[in-house]
Amino acid sequence: MAVKLKSIGIMSSLGAALGQGTKKHKELLVILLPLLSDSKKHVQTQVLGAVNVWIEHVTIRPLLLGEDLVAASADKNPNLRTCLFSWIVEQLKTAKVPPKLPKELNLLVPGLYMSLEDRNSEVGAEILYHR
Repeated sequence: MAVKLKSIGIMSSLGAALGQGTKKHKELLVILLPLLSDSKKHVQTQVLGAVNVWIEHVTIRPLLLGEDLVAASADKNPNLRTCLFSWIVEQLKTAKVPPKLPKELNLLVPGLYMSLEDRNSEVGAEILYHR
């Protein structure tokens, strides 16, 4: 656990240190997504904090256009999907997203449906009632 948290901290520090240079290394951002599958809230919070540091400089657009977000949204782990979709909702509400969302965002729909139909009631409820 300590190694995981230290790694997340390093990724966050790296994103902050690189600043605008993160755009050249945006593929590193997707390394953090699978870590959202951890059931511990403090780990998920730290992962999202690191992702947000990178998003400040890269913007959310490359993540929306990539296949990694689609793969993460279709993952069978309910913790990952719950955390990921909640984060996406917040990003779409607050981040600098272009007025016209990319058509690749449609690729998240199957994962969203899978989450709404999940036997784990927390997954669907988090998505439906996220404000």
